[in-house]
Amino acid sequence: MARIVLIDATRRFPQYDYCLLQGMAQSGMDVEFLTTEYANEDVASLSNAVNFFFRNSNFLRKALKLPVSVHRMLRAFEYFWDLARLWRRLSRSEVEIVHFMFVIFPSATLWLMRALRKRGVRVFYTAHNPFIYHTVSHRALAQSGAMYQLVDHIVVLTEYVARQLVNVLGVVRHKLTVIPIINFALVLESVLSEQDLLRITKGDADRKTILFFGAILPYKGLDVLIKAFALARPRLPGTCRLSIAGPCRDRWGKYQTLIDRLGISPYVHAERRYIPLREMVERLSNAAVIVQPHIRASQSASVALAFPLGIPVVSSDSGGLPEQVHDGVDGYVFRSGDVSALSEALIRVFEGEDKLRAMRRAALKTSETTMNWTHICEMHRRIYERAFDRIRGPVLNRGDAG
Repeated sequence: MARIVLIDATRRFPQYDYCLLQGMAQSGMDVEFLTTEYANEDVASLSNAVNFFFRNSNFLRKALKLPVSVHRMLRAFEYFWDLARLWRRLSRSEVEIVHFMFVIFPSATLWLMRALRKRGVRVFYTAHNPFIYHTVSHRALAQSGAMYQLVDHIVVLTEYVARQLVNVLGVVRHKLTVIPIINFALVLESVLSEQDLLRITKGDADRKTILFFGAILPYKGLDVLIKAFALARPRLPGTCRLSIAGPCRDRWGKYQTLIDRLGISPYVHAERRYIPLREMVERLSNAAVIVQPHIRASQSASVALAFPLGIPVVSSDSGGLPEQVHDGVDGYVFRSGDVSALSEALIRVFEGEDKLRAMRRAALKTSETTMNWTHICEMHRRIYERAFDRIRGPVLNRGDAG
C-alpha cells in the first residue's frame, strides 16, 4: 500500500478528520496527517497528526491575545511560507499519494499540486462542497474548475456534489468517487465511556427536546425552524422545547424578534456560543430529534453525530441532505423553506413512542452500515490502490482520471 499524506491546513472538519484518520490507521494504512492546532478544542490526540501549519501566527494569537481579524491576516501571510515548507518536506519524502481535505488560497495551492504531480505523486481532493468558495462567482468557478481538472481523483460525500461537478464544471464522472460521510462514532468513543454510549443509544424515547446545533448562518434556515415550531407547538407535548446551540454568525436580533413576536420565548432556549464536544454530546443525549432546516446545503455533519447516538434527523431536501436522511425511516425530509411541511414533520416525530423508537433503531443501523468507519476507510483504500497500481506509469494529462 502506498504512503499517504492527508492535508487539512485549517483543520476545518476536526471530527471528520479524526474519525477518518483513526479509521485509516486501524485499517493498517500508512498515513500521516498534516494540519494545524484546532482553536476551540483538541477533540483527541492523533499519533499520526503533525501540527504543521500556522505555528507562528497561532503562537502569537495566544501570547498576545490577538483579535481574530489580526490573526487571520497573519495566517494569510504565513500560509505561503508553510507551502514552501510543505514542498520541501514532501519532495524529500517517499510519499506517493497526497490527499487535500480542504484548500485555502487555491491559486497558491494549485502551484504545489502541479509540482507534486510532476514528481509522480498522485493528488486527491475531498470536495465537501462543489465550489471552493461559498459564493458561485466567476472566480470561484474558474479556480474550482482548474483544481478539479488538475487533481488525479476527487472524493465527494454526496451524489448531489458529484452532479454539480459534472454538470457545472465539466468534471468527467469517472474521476469522482462518492464516499458518504463517516459516522463520528470514533470521536464519540474518545469522549464517552462505553456505559455512557449505551445509556444514550439504548435510553427510552421519552425525550421532548428539538435540537438545532452548529453555527447559525443565514443559509441554515433557523428562521424556518422557529416559525415551524411555533406553528406546531399547540400539537406538541406540553414539555417540548426548541434548543438552539451554536455560535451565531448572523444577526441574532432578527431571530429573537421572531421568537418574541410568535410568543414562544418560554419554549425556546438558545446558547449562542461554541459548544465543546463533551457538552454537545450531553445536549444530544437529551434530544428527541435533530433538525437541519437548511435553505441550501451540499451535505451536513449533523447526521454523523446524531445517528451513532440513535437520534433521528428532520432535514430539508436541499442539495445532498436527502441522501443522508431516509424519509420515514431514520428521520423525515421536508421541502426546503416550507414552514408548514416542517411543522407537520415535527408533529409526526412525537405522534407515537413506538414509531420514535423504531426511528432511533433505524438511525443506529444507518450509522453502523452506510456510515460505518470500516466501510468508509475501505472505500478510500480502494481508490488509493487504484492510483498506486498506476504509480509507476506516466502522470495523466489534465482532465484524465487518476
